[in-house]
Amino acid sequence: MTGIFIVLFVVVLALIIGIIIRYTAAAERRGLPPGLLRQISPIAIGLLLFSLALVSDILILAVLGGLSIALGVFMGIKFFWDNGGI
Repeated sequence: MTGIFIVLFVVVLALIIGIIIRYTAAAERRGLPPGLLRQISPIAIGLLLFSLALVSDILILAVLGGLSIALGVFMGIKFFWDNGGI
Protein backbone atom coordinates (compact mmCIF):
# COMPACT_ATOMS: atom_id res chain seq x y z
CA MET A 1 0.00 0.00 0.00
CA THR A 2 2.86 2.36 0.77
CA GLY A 3 4.27 1.69 -2.71
CA ILE A 4 1.12 3.12 -4.31
CA PHE A 5 1.42 6.29 -2.24
CA ILE A 6 5.07 6.71 -3.19
CA VAL A 7 4.30 6.29 -6.91
CA LEU A 8 1.43 8.78 -6.69
CA PHE A 9 3.68 11.15 -4.76
CA VAL A 10 6.36 11.03 -7.46
CA VAL A 11 3.77 11.63 -10.21
CA VAL A 12 2.20 14.60 -8.43
CA LEU A 13 5.63 15.99 -7.58
CA ALA A 14 6.72 15.81 -11.23
CA LEU A 15 3.52 17.57 -12.32
CA ILE A 16 3.93 20.36 -9.77
CA ILE A 17 7.59 20.93 -10.67
CA GLY A 18 6.73 20.97 -14.39
CA ILE A 19 3.90 23.46 -13.90
CA ILE A 20 6.05 25.74 -11.74
CA ILE A 21 8.92 25.72 -14.24
CA ARG A 22 6.57 26.40 -17.16
CA TYR A 23 4.70 29.28 -15.56
CA THR A 24 7.85 30.79 -14.05
CA ALA A 25 9.47 30.98 -17.48
CA ALA A 26 6.30 32.43 -19.05
CA ALA A 27 5.90 35.02 -16.29
CA GLU A 28 9.53 36.10 -16.53
CA ARG A 29 9.16 36.63 -20.29
CA ARG A 30 6.23 38.97 -19.55
CA GLY A 31 8.26 41.12 -17.19
CA LEU A 32 7.90 39.45 -13.79
CA PRO A 33 11.12 39.77 -11.79
CA PRO A 34 13.25 36.61 -12.04
CA GLY A 35 12.79 34.24 -9.14
CA LEU A 36 9.42 35.43 -7.85
CA LEU A 37 7.68 32.11 -8.39
CA ARG A 38 10.66 29.89 -7.63
CA GLN A 39 10.14 30.01 -3.89
CA ILE A 40 6.78 28.31 -4.38
CA SER A 41 8.47 25.12 -5.56
CA PRO A 42 10.12 24.18 -2.24
CA ILE A 43 6.91 25.00 -0.38
CA ALA A 44 4.86 22.77 -2.69
CA ILE A 45 7.40 19.96 -2.46
CA GLY A 46 7.51 20.33 1.32
CA LEU A 47 3.74 20.12 1.61
CA LEU A 48 3.72 16.99 -0.53
CA LEU A 49 6.47 15.41 1.56
CA PHE A 50 4.66 16.30 4.76
CA SER A 51 1.36 14.85 3.52
CA LEU A 52 3.12 11.68 2.34
CA ALA A 53 4.72 11.39 5.77
CA LEU A 54 1.31 11.61 7.43
CA VAL A 55 -0.08 8.88 5.20
CA SER A 56 2.87 6.48 5.35
CA ASP A 57 4.11 7.22 8.91
CA ILE A 58 7.69 7.87 7.77
CA LEU A 59 9.18 10.48 10.10
CA ILE A 60 12.11 11.49 7.89
CA LEU A 61 9.67 12.65 5.19
CA ALA A 62 8.02 14.98 7.69
CA VAL A 63 11.41 16.40 8.65
CA LEU A 64 12.41 16.87 5.00
CA GLY A 65 9.02 18.45 4.24
CA GLY A 66 9.39 20.90 7.10
CA LEU A 67 12.89 21.85 5.97
CA SER A 68 11.69 22.32 2.40
CA ILE A 69 8.83 24.58 3.52
CA ALA A 70 11.26 26.61 5.64
CA LEU A 71 13.58 26.96 2.63
CA GLY A 72 10.73 28.21 0.45
CA VAL A 73 9.64 30.76 3.05
CA PHE A 74 13.24 31.94 3.46
CA MET A 75 13.65 32.28 -0.31
CA GLY A 76 10.43 34.29 -0.50
CA ILE A 77 11.48 36.66 2.28
CA LYS A 78 14.92 37.07 0.71
CA PHE A 79 13.37 37.79 -2.70
CA PHE A 80 11.13 40.54 -1.33
CA TRP A 81 13.96 41.95 0.79
CA ASP A 82 16.31 42.14 -2.23
CA ASN A 83 13.68 43.69 -4.51
CA GLY A 84 12.34 46.29 -2.11
CA GLY A 85 8.97 44.70 -1.43
CA ILE A 86 6.14 43.89 -3.79
